[in-house]
Amino acid sequence: ITEDTSGLTDTPNMAQKGQFGDVGQWKMQLKPDVAAVQCRFKGTTAARLLTSSVTGVDDGLWHTATCWRAAGQLGVTVDGVDTTASAWVGDIANTRPMLTGAKSLSSSTDQFTGEIDYVAFATGDGAGDVSRRGVPTP
Repeated sequence: ITEDTSGLTDTPNMAQKGQFGDVGQWKMQLKPDVAAVQCRFKGTTAARLLTSSVTGVDDGLWHTATCWRAAGQLGVTVDGVDTTASAWVGDIANTRPMLTGAKSLSSSTDQFTGEIDYVAFATGDGAGDVSRRGVPTP
């Protein structure tokens, strides 16, 4: 992001599967007042919003951000710095497509206007290796 985001009135969506009112949702968004990455995890038993301790990602540099969960832990990792919480939200499932840069294809959207270079989504065994490291090298 190359411009100050503190004046934005919404939380631009970088990637998500599902929407707020769905039974399950996973979402990565920008918290504009401090330019931090947020991850929302909503499952069958609870919902949790986690905000990265890394702020100022609107500095014009490239940043790596990951939302992840494993064994009762939720996390957001920005530039190698983990912010975690012990929480179980239950199963996360919905029938919506995974979207990058906006929550829908309609005009009602919290569109992310920055640049996104690479998006990966991994589940199951080994998913943590992909999500915590970023792009695997051959």
